[in-house]
Amino acid sequence: MAKKKTSKKTKAKRSKTVAKSRAKKVNRSNRSKQKKQSLPQKFMNLPKVALFVIAFGLVGLAGLAYTNAQPDYNMAHMHLDKVNSINAAKVKETEGNKRNAQVVEVPNSATSSNSKATFSRDVPTGSWQACAIGKATKGSPSVTLRGREWTSQHQNGIDLAKTTFTLEQSSDYQEIGCITVDHTNSSTLAFYVENNSPDTSLRVSIIVVSKVNDIPASEVSVSTSSASENGELTWAPPQLDNPTTIDLNTENWTVKLDDSKDYILNMPDEPVTRALVIVGGRDVVMVGGEIAIPHQGSDPSISSRTGLKLKNQKGTVHIEGLLIHGKDISEGIQIDADDAIVQLQNLRVWNLHARDQDGFTDNHPDVVQPYGGAQELRIDMLTGESDYQGMFLVANAGSGPNELGAVKLSRINLHATPTTRYMLWKSGDYPVTTNEVYVDRPDGRTWDKTLRYVEDFPDVKEGQPANGDFVPETAVGLNYESPGYK
Repeated sequence: MAKKKTSKKTKAKRSKTVAKSRAKKVNRSNRSKQKKQSLPQKFMNLPKVALFVIAFGLVGLAGLAYTNAQPDYNMAHMHLDKVNSINAAKVKETEGNKRNAQVVEVPNSATSSNSKATFSRDVPTGSWQACAIGKATKGSPSVTLRGREWTSQHQNGIDLAKTTFTLEQSSDYQEIGCITVDHTNSSTLAFYVENNSPDTSLRVSIIVVSKVNDIPASEVSVSTSSASENGELTWAPPQLDNPTTIDLNTENWTVKLDDSKDYILNMPDEPVTRALVIVGGRDVVMVGGEIAIPHQGSDPSISSRTGLKLKNQKGTVHIEGLLIHGKDISEGIQIDADDAIVQLQNLRVWNLHARDQDGFTDNHPDVVQPYGGAQELRIDMLTGESDYQGMFLVANAGSGPNELGAVKLSRINLHATPTTRYMLWKSGDYPVTTNEVYVDRPDGRTWDKTLRYVEDFPDVKEGQPANGDFVPETAVGLNYESPGYK
C-alpha cells in the first residue's frame, strides 16, 4: 500500500510543533541552570544597559552617603547674592578663555565707585581661603576682595579680612587674588569683589573657597547679642518733671517742644521714612524706634537724607535704642544744642553715603556731627558706618555760640568703606575721653590720616572689637528692650 504523501501545510505545522517543543525544553533547562547560579552569576547575566544603570546608581548612592558622612566639605563654589550686591549682574562671556561661560559683571559709571558683587554660602567653621578669577573690561579698576561673616546678630556682616589690588585690562581671565579668613561661626560666609574706581568695569568668572584647616572648638565663637553681653548702659535718662508724652507717627517729621517742659517721645511701631527733627524742650527722652531713609528723588537736600536732628534743647536729651539706616541715608545724627547735655546710647547708624563718592559734591556724610555744639556730648554703645567721615566733632555752624563743652566716648566701633577719610575729627579746646573705641583704618591711609588730630585720641584702637559690633542690628530698633543702667 503506497504511503500517503504529506502536504506542505502538514510539514509546516509539524516543524512549528517541534520548534515549540525544543524551545520549551531549552527554557526549562535555562531556568534549572539559573536556579543553580550564584547571585554574582545571575548579576553578570543581566543586559549591559541594566548593568550600566545599576552601576551608575550605586556610585551616586555612595557619593551621597559620603557627602552626608562628611559635613565639613573642603571646597565650595560661592553663589552670587543679588540682594547684597550693587550694580552686579550675570552676563554671558563672548570671548577669551571663558567664552560662553556665565560670569558676573561689576561696572562703575563715571561718577560712582561703589559697585560690588557679593558671593555667599553657608559653610562650616574653619580657616577658609577664597580665590577669585576675573578680568578688567574697561580701564584698570582698583579691586577689593573682602571676606565677611554674617550671623543673626550681625546681619550686615563683620569684616574678617580684605586685600586691594589693581586689575589691568586683559582679554583673558586671570587670578584676581586670594585671602584667608578664620570663620568662627556656623553661619554664612560672604566674599565681596568691590570695584573702587569710577568709569571702569570688571568681570568675575568664579569664586571658590577651600578649607585650609579646622579651628579648635575652644576658639569657635557662639553668636550673642553684643548689647546684652556688654551689660548696662553708662547714663540713665534724666528725672522728668510732669512730662508730656507724645506718640510720634510716620508723618510727624518735625516736633516742636516747649523749652520749659519735659517730654517723652514714643516712636511708632513702623520705620519713620523721613528725617526726624526735634526742636526745643527741656529734658527729652526717646527710647527705641527706627529711621529708614528711602530714595529721596533726583535732587534731594542734605536734610531730607538725615536720620535725626536735635536742636535748641535746654536740659538733657536722652536718645537710646535707635536704628538709623536706609538706601538713601547720608547723615546720621546732627546736633545744635549748646545748652544741653546730649546722651546717645545703644545706637546703630549704618550705610551713610554720598551719591557722588568720587568728589563728594553732594555731601560729606558723618555718623555724629555736633555742628552747633552741646554742653556735653555723651556716647555709649554705638556702631556706625560712613563712606566719608565717622564723627566730625566740630562746632562751627550752629544757631548759637557754637560751643562744645566736653565729649565722652565709650564702647564705639566705626566701620570704613573704600572711600572713607577721617574716622574721628576733633577741633577746639575741649576735653575728650575715650573707652573701648575702635575704628577701621581706611585703605591707603596712615593712622594720622585716620584720626585728626591723632594726639587727641591716644587710646583709640585700630580695627573692630573681637566679639563683633557693639550694637548689632537686631539689638535695636522697633523691638528694642533697654538693658538698664549702671
